Amino acid sequence: MREYIHASKHTILITGYTISEFVKDLIQLLNKKASEGVIIKFFLDKHVDENFIKSIVEINKNFKIYKLVNSKVYSNLHAKIAVFDNKHALISSSNLSYNGIINNIEIGSILHGEGVRELETLFEVMLERKFFKKLN
Repeated sequence: MREYIHASKHTILITGYTISEFVKDLIQLLNKKASEGVIIKFFLDKHVDENFIKSIVEINKNFKIYKLVNSKVYSNLHAKIAVFDNKHALISSSNLSYNGIINNIEIGSILHGEGVRELETLFEVMLERKFFKKLN
């Protein structure tokens, strides 16, 4: 994933169900890319601690954080995806945590091509329908 983050020039979309201190270095890399002008859209589940996320994300207009609205109508954001410049996508079972990255047996795939754009479009539609609130 780091390789694709480094190579991104325009946009990165990432989702997270569980996030821990273990991924601070990944967040720092995303902070760096945002400071270079890459638009980061980070979609989080409603259970993720807002204060923790705000403490590790640098204030930058290019780093946008969205949290699933806590509603009985919607379930959890359990998807684990990362989309890079609308050209490459990582779809994985791994959470952004120590167990998800180091301990667990997880699997993922990298997709390339035109269909990748549909993943970002899906999240744009969910934003329009107010499934998420902006945190920063």
